[in-house]
Amino acid sequence: MLLNWGSLVNKNFLKISFVLFVLVYNIKAHALTYLFSHGLFDSEIQAYRYTKEYQTFFGGIANNPFYIMDGDVKTFSYPDVIGIFSKIPFLSKIPLIYKTSFGQGNELEALRSAYNQIDDDEVILVGVSRGASNILIFMGLDKPERVKGAVLISPFDLVRNVFEYHMVTWLISKITCCDKKTVYKWLKMITCFNEDGVHPIDLVEKIESDVPLLFVCAETDKTVPCKSTISLYEKLVDCGHKKAHLLTLESGKHGKLLYSLEAERFQNVVHAFYQKYDLPYDEKFAQLGVKDFSVC
Repeated sequence: MLLNWGSLVNKNFLKISFVLFVLVYNIKAHALTYLFSHGLFDSEIQAYRYTKEYQTFFGGIANNPFYIMDGDVKTFSYPDVIGIFSKIPFLSKIPLIYKTSFGQGNELEALRSAYNQIDDDEVILVGVSRGASNILIFMGLDKPERVKGAVLISPFDLVRNVFEYHMVTWLISKITCCDKKTVYKWLKMITCFNEDGVHPIDLVEKIESDVPLLFVCAETDKTVPCKSTISLYEKLVDCGHKKAHLLTLESGKHGKLLYSLEAERFQNVVHAFYQKYDLPYDEKFAQLGVKDFSVC
């Protein structure tokens, strides 16, 4: 029997092409992006503290000792960031305070716009402080379908609780001889925050219950009280959310928990969280974090 080599080659070519197509399609279909939402007195470059590697201001590549994001990261700056300073260390921390809304109005629109610019099918939201609180508002109002999980670092439940707790408020109240509530009223006047607007604590119950959430806070945080983050977690649990988790660190400065004495524990628990919900993770870190995550 004579073999038709041309036919065999064509058939094998078609099979190989089909396999490659399926592989490429699956990779594309499961492509994932981290969307980072930064805190007040910072900008989009805050994300670099949480990535495995990042580009320095001078164009070089640097590695972080600990990380919770490894892959494509979408960053953006909120309206209170001075545009020309958004990627310059130190200068990026100077806010246009009158444009700050603490997750309302213009900031919600900025997060919504950044999310809509992502083409990938799966998104992990990572936020710090104001950025984390804004994520909760966004998830409660918009119910974004592509979000597969969120890591929420030091979010506040109510802006009022932050102002009345913060050292700056205490200092101003001492200098002016006014109580903290009066100082809070003054501070509201110089921002575009609306007391009657949306608040994270009012919207967490509207977040889809099948989206995994990991809250992280530190008992020594001097900016956002730990109990403010815990109240968000507790309300979610009370509402029947089965995939909400809470990691409370004993030490760490606000916005710098991944540079604290418990940075490694923080990192490992996040990767254990990723592993549990079939999100990209580092196997070594996840295994080291399983025990601590089991009680979160």
